[in-house]
Amino acid sequence: MAGWIGFLCAMVRGMIGSVDRNSGPHPLNPPLPRERGKKHVLLPLSGQGGGSRPHGSDRWKGKRGVCLLGLLFALFAILPSAAFAQTFSDQASSAGVADAGTGQGIAWGDFDGDGDQDFYLANNGTNKLYRNNGNGTFTDIASSAGVNASGNSRGAVWGDIDSDGDLDLYVAINGANLLYRNNGNSTFTDIASSAGVNDSGDGVGVAWGDFDKDGDLDLYLANFGGTNRLYRNNGNSTFTDIASSAGVADTGNGYGVAWGDFDNDGDLDLHVAKIGAANRLYQNNGNSTFTDIASSAGVADAGSGRSAAWGDIDNDGDLDLYVANSGSQDRLYRNNGNSTFTDVASSEGTGETSNGATSAAWADYDGDGDLDLCVVNNSTSSAHKLYRNGGNSNRWLQVKLVGVGSNKNGIGARVTAMTGSTQQRRDVEGGGSGAWAQGSLPVEFGFGGTTTVDSLVIRWPTGTTQTVRSVATNQVLTVTEFAVPIFTFSSSTLAANTKIIFDTNRDGNFNVYTMSPDGTGLTQLTNNSATDDSPNWSPDGSKIVFSSARDGNLEIYTMNSDGSSQTRLTNASGTDTAPAWSPDGTKIAFISYRDNSSGELYVMNSDGSSQTRLTNDSSIDAFPSWSPDGTKIVFGSGPGGSSKVYRINSDGTGQTQLTSGSVDGHPVYSPDGTKIAYYSDQGNYEVYVMNSDGSGQTRLTNVSGHDTAPSWSPDGTKIVFSTNRRHVSDLFYELGRVQPDPADHQLV
Repeated sequence: MAGWIGFLCAMVRGMIGSVDRNSGPHPLNPPLPRERGKKHVLLPLSGQGGGSRPHGSDRWKGKRGVCLLGLLFALFAILPSAAFAQTFSDQASSAGVADAGTGQGIAWGDFDGDGDQDFYLANNGTNKLYRNNGNGTFTDIASSAGVNASGNSRGAVWGDIDSDGDLDLYVAINGANLLYRNNGNSTFTDIASSAGVNDSGDGVGVAWGDFDKDGDLDLYLANFGGTNRLYRNNGNSTFTDIASSAGVADTGNGYGVAWGDFDNDGDLDLHVAKIGAANRLYQNNGNSTFTDIASSAGVADAGSGRSAAWGDIDNDGDLDLYVANSGSQDRLYRNNGNSTFTDVASSEGTGETSNGATSAAWADYDGDGDLDLCVVNNSTSSAHKLYRNGGNSNRWLQVKLVGVGSNKNGIGARVTAMTGSTQQRRDVEGGGSGAWAQGSLPVEFGFGGTTTVDSLVIRWPTGTTQTVRSVATNQVLTVTEFAVPIFTFSSSTLAANTKIIFDTNRDGNFNVYTMSPDGTGLTQLTNNSATDDSPNWSPDGSKIVFSSARDGNLEIYTMNSDGSSQTRLTNASGTDTAPAWSPDGTKIAFISYRDNSSGELYVMNSDGSSQTRLTNDSSIDAFPSWSPDGTKIVFGSGPGGSSKVYRINSDGTGQTQLTSGSVDGHPVYSPDGTKIAYYSDQGNYEVYVMNSDGSGQTRLTNVSGHDTAPSWSPDGTKIVFSTNRRHVSDLFYELGRVQPDPADHQLV
């Protein structure tokens, strides 16, 4: 992750000139000279070097014109990894994103879950949704996706509002605002009206944030021509505006919005930049109300604020604040650690006085452990700025999240770093920060002189919580969301030496473990910095098949039952995962994304030869399981989160749907082939069983948690499954716990 240029000085009007409005000049669209024909610019890496000119103090170095059209993107996510590039070249035309419209807002996010970054462009005109093709080019699919709204769009922000694992999109537009729910098949549905968020108050700044820590994303909307809104998520795809009762219903001149826990108390505070009025700093009281402390905190600037961005500039452990002003000096407020701030913009060399600062965002673009700053100016007389931080001796940590059940970048996740009695909170943003900007997707912490973080607690968008302990500072740490573990028994009789095999990230990375059915004899078989998961026994118990990302993509591997002789069987350009051995040990079924963005069911010989695709549709297939006689395979399949259980002959014929629930998945045959266990979401994820023809569907568990990933004991009398009912990742025999790991994944 080092070297990410993971922030976006958003696409703004000033980069291509002012916006023509029928009503004439407007404070949102100052009548600046228009540069016609200028195009949006993508700024990928182009090698090493690049000079800088001094700007103010030695701590910060300013580069003029580097941001150009502000499309500074998480480049390491779309291009081959490179060293810390400090020059850029315009690749917009060849990438297919040289839109000549009047761009105002932009938000990057992997909306289709294929592992690369897509982006939404809010125009004063027709909006664009550029899908990343995975080869350095993009395709505008806004029309087919149903998100090609026309009008004066300003802010756009991604977030998973319904915790279904994919990114939804909110767009502030001059008219009724839009909330696009992701359908999981590269299309969206506007639910703003039914959700209660179709405000028409001239929205500008918009940002998601879980201010009440209830696990779902809430929304703050800054209106220029009306009352600001705080929409609390009701948890059922509807929202309630509580701005008035919360004390944040400011009226008029609202512009930039930025959530951040500046006082390190674990909840999100809110800064609102205003034009022609004093800015607001709302301190979260922890009871769904806020108090405006801008004046006492020293940040009640009335200098025509356009954008604000939180970031720990000196790595001392608390959030500092940058405010971009249009027509007056920009502000850099250093946090004094006592709910007050000191403006150090002049001494730090960032106190630009411009005619139109519009957007600002932080990221460690040069990979040296401190935050750098990009400022976009909406004026032909003042160039955009990229300020490089000169750094200090304080220690730091950057955390890159990789979602599995959640969206790929963990947008909307809450990351809490604990050192002694001190906590710091950072949230992964999906755009909208400040105004028309997006900070880096990795989150950054500063720790002063602390060398080890006691724990990192990640609350993922799907509701899963996991903990990583004893983390060294001065590093970039990648944390992969622990998936629903796959637990299987060997096919030998249930005897003293029978083993359960499973994957867990209890040591920081996913690895394969075995243990006895009574929970004793825990043995680690793999030990890699990359993911090893989805293990499955061979019928005779002598080998294990699993998937591993150790060589880049997830591929299928085998090893002996003691962990020796680890051998790769597949080597495709896409993900291969969820392998399952046939009953006679000669075949392996698995899921592959090698041919398209949807997972398909494949089968191969146990030595990796004769890899053959059995399914071919736009749905995502997952978790195959063989019938005991080897003639059939059951699997989950469906678009996005709406999977069903299907059965297919082992030669690919006779595909049949067995279930019709809202979410049914992870089916597995009983040892005698007469039953299929699976999980189903009928309000909660519960374990069900049915006859092999789909009849007699019966619920076995009924608790207020997620029960998933069932597997049969060899004699067919018991089912083992994963559950979070005790707020830890446990294995259960029916309702009897086998082995908890209370040091792992604790809920806070």
